[in-house]
Amino acid sequence: MAVRVLDPEGKVIRELPGKKSAGMNRISWNMRPAPPEEQSGQRRFFGRGSMVDPGEYTVVLKIGAKELTQKAVISKRTGWAIGPFPSIIK
Repeated sequence: MAVRVLDPEGKVIRELPGKKSAGMNRISWNMRPAPPEEQSGQRRFFGRGSMVDPGEYTVVLKIGAKELTQKAVISKRTGWAIGPFPSIIK
C-alpha cells in the first residue's frame, strides 16, 4: 500500500509508504512536498520546508494493482504568526 499526493497540475509532490498489514491503516501527510534528494555530505532534511499552497490536490491510494483516487481541497491556512501552521482540509 502507498499513497501519492498530486498537485493541481497533476505532478506527484509526495509519496507516502504504508504498512503491508491487513485491516485499518492510517497515513499522515504534513502538507509539505517531498524533501529534496539527499546528497553525499549533506545534512538530513526533516520536513520543515514550506507547506503547499491552498488549492485542489489529488490523493491516490494504491493497494496492489488497484488505485483509488480522491480530491482534497486545502482552502486556506490558519494562523498569521511566523512559522508553519496546519491547513484546513474540507
